Amino acid sequence: MGLHATIAAALSLATVAPSPQPASPASGTLSSIAMSPAGAVLTIASSSGSIVVTVPPDAKIRQRAIGGDYESASLADIKLNEPVRIISDASGRVREVDAEYALVDTRAVVMQDGYLIGTDGIAHKLVAAAAAIASVPLGAYVELRTDPSSGNAFEASVSTHPFAQAAAVASVAVTFAVRVPVNTPADATVYLATNAQNWTANAIRLSPQPGNVWTATIPLAGGTVLQYKYTRGSWATGERDAAGADVSNRSLTVARSLSTQSVQDVVARWADLPS
Repeated sequence: MGLHATIAAALSLATVAPSPQPASPASGTLSSIAMSPAGAVLTIASSSGSIVVTVPPDAKIRQRAIGGDYESASLADIKLNEPVRIISDASGRVREVDAEYALVDTRAVVMQDGYLIGTDGIAHKLVAAAAAIASVPLGAYVELRTDPSSGNAFEASVSTHPFAQAAAVASVAVTFAVRVPVNTPADATVYLATNAQNWTANAIRLSPQPGNVWTATIPLAGGTVLQYKYTRGSWATGERDAAGADVSNRSLTVARSLSTQSVQDVVARWADLPS
């Protein structure tokens, strides 16, 4: 074999070290933060237990309100109980921390047993820094940073005047359109039940359209995270999956950059009717 052929063969057998690839992100809520010589040590509460990671000084830190864009931040901007996502490379080195929250602007109706209920009708549990608020006057303007999955408020601000952020958030006309089963009774009425109305089964009445479709358009503030289900007026006649089992809450994040938004859903079957 000639010299050139030998070199070519050797090169073809050489192993090129792969670039570190991102590992699966870890997510949860921030439990604690401490400092070490290698960087900040974060403890994350997740569904599978506590996760402890070290964030080196060169890691990217980002934060956003849901519906908005991520912005550069520091670990000091991230609050206890705030949802975070940790992105590491294949070696386990943290290269990015993303934090996000749902921003809720409302007016206080009642504060009791660690919960705040506002004019939006939603009861938010006050945790972490928000739990330090002793009382909120009736009618006071309240701005909450919340965990969208639990509704828990981990930071709260109270004012006698509307918050600038609330004034800047436009209302979005959200149209819900749901196709219901063909065996839906002809005299039935379909409703939307949401966490914003305390899960009242017949809170929002929909209007019938051709093709077994029912619709309703409601105004929602941009950035709102709404959980909802469909019923025929009671939970005994609520929606089920094709096997007849209960379904998880549907979820919608209202866009901040739109004036209208539409949702297309399908109900597989009703709780009290066969498939």
